[in-house]
Amino acid sequence: MNKMGIHVYFYRVTSEKIDEIKDDEERIWNYLEKQDNIEDNEKDLWVEKAWEGIYYLLYNKTWFKSQVMKGTLLGGTILNESFIIGYGSPIVQYPQEVKKIKNRLLSFTELKLREKFDPKQFSALKIYPNRDNWEKNAEENFDYLVFYWKKLCEFYQKAVNEKELMLVYWS
Repeated sequence: MNKMGIHVYFYRVTSEKIDEIKDDEERIWNYLEKQDNIEDNEKDLWVEKAWEGIYYLLYNKTWFKSQVMKGTLLGGTILNESFIIGYGSPIVQYPQEVKKIKNRLLSFTELKLREKFDPKQFSALKIYPNRDNWEKNAEENFDYLVFYWKKLCEFYQKAVNEKELMLVYWS
C-alpha cells in the first residue's frame, strides 16, 4: 500500500461531532488521528489515488487544486480555514450535499462507467494517478476505479441512511 502521492479520506460524522471540533484545530487533528488509528473503521474510507479518475467519470471534469482549496471538488464547506492538512482544509458535506453526491454516484452502473472510460483520453488529460499511462493495463486501471467507486457508493449510502455528514480531506 503506497501512501505517497495525493489521497482522499472520507469520514462519516454527526453534526454534533462537527460542532464539537470545528473551531479547535487541536480537536480536529485529534479526531482525524483517532479515526485513522481505528482498525476496520466503518466510519472512514480511503480511496487511495482513484479520486480524480472517479471524479472524471462522474463529471467529465478534471481536478484542480484550487477546487479542493475552495471545497468545490465534490461540494462542501471548509471546516476551519486556519486548519490545513495535506492540500487544504477539511471539507464538511452536509446531509443535503451527501444525498446529492450519493445520487450522482448511484446514477451510474459499472457498464455506464466502462462506456465512459477512455484510457487514451485519460492519458491525454493526465488524470491522476497514472497521468499519461492509462492505456497500459487499461482493464486493471478501470477495475481499480470501479473498486473505489463501489466503496464510495456504499459509504455515501450509509451516510444518507444514518443522516450523517461527510468530512473530507486530501493528503
